[in-house]
Parts: sequence; C-alpha cells; structure tokens
Amino acid sequence: VDSADIAEALKGSCVRRRIPLQEALMTALCAANVAAGAPPLGDGRRREAFLIKGRDVEKRLAARVNGLYVAEDNLVADRPVYRKADQERPTLLFYNEEKKYWRICHQLDAKGEFAKAKDKGDRPWQVSRPWKVFEGNKEYAEDPDMKVVFLDVANLPPDEEVEICLPQLPAGAFAPPPAAGTKREAPSSSSSSAAPAEKKAKKDKSEKAEKEERSEKAEKAEKAEKARPDKKTDNGGAASAGAAAASGHA
Repeated sequence: VDSADIAEALKGSCVRRRIPLQEALMTALCAANVAAGAPPLGDGRRREAFLIKGRDVEKRLAARVNGLYVAEDNLVADRPVYRKADQERPTLLFYNEEKKYWRICHQLDAKGEFAKAKDKGDRPWQVSRPWKVFEGNKEYAEDPDMKVVFLDVANLPPDEEVEICLPQLPAGAFAPPPAAGTKREAPSSSSSSAAPAEKKAKKDKSEKAEKEERSEKAEKAEKAEKARPDKKTDNGGAASAGAAAASGHA
C-alpha cells in the first residue's frame, strides 16, 4: 500500500469503530498529515498524540472527551491544538492564554467547554490539577479519574483499544509491531524475494572459483612432477639395467 492509496482512502466516509490503538493512531496520524497538506505517512515531523481516559462512561460527556487526540499544525498561545480522532463529532483541546487554562471544546471560538483544567502545564499530559467537566446549568464538577496519557509511538500500551470515527485505511496499511525483545532489521535495497536467489548465486560463484583453483593447482603439480630431473635418471637407469640383463641372458 503506497501513500497515494492511503490519501485516496482518507477521502471516504468516516466509520465509527473500536480498534487496536496502533491501528487507530496510524489512521489518525495519516488523517492529520493529509489535513495539513503533507503526505499521509508524514514528512519527517513527529505529531504529538495522547489518550484521554478514565472518565466513567456512564457520566455526562464521557463519550465526547474520552478518546485519541493528535496535534494539528496550528498553534494557539504557542501550544499545539489537538484534535480528537472523530470527524463526526469535532472535539479540540487547546490552551487559553488569557484565562490560563486548558479547554476541550467543539471549536476554537466556543463560548463554553466540555471540560477544562486551570493549569499552566506546557502540554495536556503535564496538567497536575483535576479536570472539571460540564454538568449542565453552567456547573462544572471535578473528575479526579480523568487523565491525559501521552502516547510514545514506539512503546504503545499493549492490548489497548480506542474508538475513532475516521475513514478506513486500505488493508495492508498497518505493519505489525516487532515482538517484545526483538530488533526490527532495516530493510535491504533488494526485495526479500530476491535475497535468497542472490545468496545462492554468490554461493555457486564461490564454489566454481574454488573448483577452478583446485584444478589449476593439480595441473601445475602434475607438470612439476614430470619435470623433476631424478625422474629422468631413474627411468634411464632402469632402462640400462634392463638392457644389461637381457645381454647377459643372451
């Protein structure tokens, strides 16, 4: 699957589904790249991503705030704006410099928030104060269980699943992570299917060279043996002795 296939797939309709975190993050990162005018698989920049989790699913706005967020290119108050991986229900998380708090809203100029945290942390996962979630009637209630968890792409939580609402990427777009304790080898310039044939060809060439070298050495040794002076003397002496013996019998 190449970049063009992924970009084309991201033009499709969004599908709400609960999938493994690795697949969800890959889809969200590709979608963010395309939205920014970059190649789906990125242009070398790393986008920050995190999960909001812990809000009880039975509580108000849990489905709205919980989930996977990825950084966009635009900044507000010198901090990234993060968008939830949900095209059906837009949700943004960003910092308000004037009021010194983090906001979770449906758009940048929203008058109210789904949730907020009065904290000057440079990033959402550095917020130490509890998040307050809207409860209705202009009231907000603290939720100590609601947390922002930064995602290290190289070390994602195992067996984690998350709900997203984004277009589906084509089959084969996701490379499985290496098994724990193993090292991913860098791909060679030749294809994996060509590697065995190339290895066999090198082996055959080496064996042929060794065979020719042994043959050449044997030929030289044989010539050297025939050219030895003592061989000629021995042959001549044997011939003379034979002639003398024949004369004596006569």
